[in-house]
Amino acid sequence: MEFHGACCKWLEHFNIKAKGILTNAVDIKEYDKYKNKFQENKQKIEILYAGRLIKDKGVLLLQQANKIIQSKYKNVSLLIAGQGPLYDELKKDTSLKLLGKLEYDKIMEYYAKADIFVNPSSFAEGLPTTVLEAGLMKCAVVATDAGGTIEVIEDNNTGLLCKPEVNSIVEKLEMLINDNKLSKNLAENLHKKVCEQFSWEKTVEEILEIISQDSD
Repeated sequence: MEFHGACCKWLEHFNIKAKGILTNAVDIKEYDKYKNKFQENKQKIEILYAGRLIKDKGVLLLQQANKIIQSKYKNVSLLIAGQGPLYDELKKDTSLKLLGKLEYDKIMEYYAKADIFVNPSSFAEGLPTTVLEAGLMKCAVVATDAGGTIEVIEDNNTGLLCKPEVNSIVEKLEMLINDNKLSKNLAENLHKKVCEQFSWEKTVEEILEIISQDSD
């Protein structure tokens, strides 16, 4: 496998040579299982966050952005799924709907119901599975470029990239709130990309190719 930056240096320290790139993946058959949860022509636009409730994940920035959005749009609601140190603080905010920690089936249902998924993280992690799952279920995604997110989110094509700043998050959310066609196009493009490039079937093909190279 091929790695970059600090991870690559760590591998070199142990004389490990990378031979390919393997990313997180999703079971694309899950789309058919949960797609019946879609709600056409619903009254509210639902924005969803799923992840650890910690500062580095940008959840406090999203909370502040939500206050601005709520002051302008009465048909928008923000749902937050997850647990963490900030849970009790966020619970005091009545403009948020906290879902707590959800089992896999439940979070997939919420992806299917949501219109927009937000990943406002400033944490340099790998490719977030939440972004792939949201894309699979045809959410329009607003995300920062932290970590491996840019491997799947191409700005204005498969989603909208924002800075880990309140005003930037608000700007991108408003673009989707005010332009349903844009939201749907980005969601469809992301769904297609996830199915074509980030399925477990694709990952297996890549593993077999790496193994084949080793045996040559």
